[in-house]
Amino acid sequence: MFISLSKLLVGLKIGIISKYLYINSYYSLKTLKLLYYIYKLGYIRGYSLLSYKKVKIYLKYISSKSILRNIYLISKPSRKFYMPFRSLKGASINNFVNVNGFLIVSTNKGLSTDVEAMLLKRGGCPIIFVS
Repeated sequence: MFISLSKLLVGLKIGIISKYLYINSYYSLKTLKLLYYIYKLGYIRGYSLLSYKKVKIYLKYISSKSILRNIYLISKPSRKFYMPFRSLKGASINNFVNVNGFLIVSTNKGLSTDVEAMLLKRGGCPIIFVS
C-alpha cells in the first residue's frame, strides 16, 4: 500500500511543479479512496480510470497556481503512529505546518478525513497531510 501511495504522491508533486494538466499513475483501492477525498475537497479537477491498474488525475490550477500546494506522507512502514480521535481535533494546527489542510486517517472502517473521523469518534493512523 505505501509503495503505491508514495509513487502517487511523488507523481502529484512533480505534476504540480511542472504545471502538468494531468498525470498518469498506478492505483489500488486505497489510492482511489485517497483520490476521492482529494477530489471531494476540491484539490484536483477529477480522475478517471484508463485501463487495468492505471488512473489519470487532472490537476487544478487558478491563475497558473496549483490549488494543491503540499501533500506528504506522514506514516510509513518504518514510522507508524496512531492518534485517538480526541487528538485529531488539534492535529492540523499543532503538528503540521498549514491550518488550511486536512489529514487522511486510516481507521478500522477504512480511510476518512480527520473531520469525519472526529465526527464518528474514531482514531487511527494519519497517513497523508494535504494542503
